[in-house]
Order: sequence, then C-alpha cells, then structure tokens
Amino acid sequence: MRTVLEWLFALLGAAAVVVFFVLIRVDLLQSPGELWPFPGLYLVEIALLALLALAGAALRQRGSAAAGSTMIWLSAGALAGLALMGLFSIGKPLLPAVLAFIAAGLAGTRSLRRELILSLGFFLLALLGQAALMFGLMTGGIS
Repeated sequence: MRTVLEWLFALLGAAAVVVFFVLIRVDLLQSPGELWPFPGLYLVEIALLALLALAGAALRQRGSAAAGSTMIWLSAGALAGLALMGLFSIGKPLLPAVLAFIAAGLAGTRSLRRELILSLGFFLLALLGQAALMFGLMTGGIS
C-alpha cells in the first residue's frame, strides 16, 4: 500500500508541475519577454526535478529503495528551494508539487524504515543548495 501511495504522490507532484507549466505558458503568452537564458533554465530545471522524482519512484520499484527514496527527497528539496526563491513571483504554483513530492518521500521513508532525520537532511541539503545557487545567480555572485 505504501508503494502505491508513493507512486500516487509522485504522479500528483508531476501533474502539479504540468499544471505549473500550463499556468506559466499562459502568463508568457499574455506578456511575452525574453525567456532565455535564466528564466528558461529555471523552467528546464523544474521539469528535470519532476522527472528525477518520478525516476526515484520507479527505481524504488526496481529494488533500489534507498537510492530511489533519496532521489525523491533531493528533488523535493531542490523544488522547495526554487519555490522559496520565487515565492513572490512564480514560486507559489510550485508548492503543490513540493508538498506532493514530500508526501512521496515520506511514504518511501516509512516503507524503508529509514531514519526520518536522514531523509530530511537530504531535503534540507537540496533546498539550501538550490536557494544558494539561485541567490548567487540572481545577485551576480556566480558567473
């Protein structure tokens, strides 16, 4: 049952990312502007993180439970970092995806009986790393 929940939440997170892209696409059509490089890369990263979470759920089904669960937690954390840094612009629509991937990670963590602290550590590591990267790029500290 837990693996079904993990898949359900991973698919809900991916669906939330698709809805996010639909909302952003409508917004871009209403006010077209320069999409590359930075905003476009932001959108590509969001899509890749959703695919990473789905790949993690698939990997857990194939027997690599620890690696799959870690991939889901890292994806959720990095998406949370993106949502946090874009909270006052386009980050809010990402929150349902972040919550769904957290739920998928929790379902996987409980079925693995892994320590929740380790899983949350992966989440926080990805969140802080992503936020630091975004902050550095936005302020010109990373070139």
